Amino acid sequence: MGFAPQTYSNPTANRLERLFFAHLDSVNIYKLHHKVVLLDCTYKTNRFRMLLLNICAVTGNRKTI
Repeated sequence: MGFAPQTYSNPTANRLERLFFAHLDSVNIYKLHHKVVLLDCTYKTNRFRMLLLNICAVTGNRKTI
């Protein structure tokens, strides 16, 4: 597996607010190459108006993260 999920639940509403998961190799590569990160999560929303942020990148070594 090797995924590192992180969640945030709203204690007042008792519901999941945020979910983040990434492969541990991708997290380690990000830690090495963190100078430029562009995020845009306005493209996709679901019927609950929740945003989806999908990130895919290629390193200088042609490794997809």
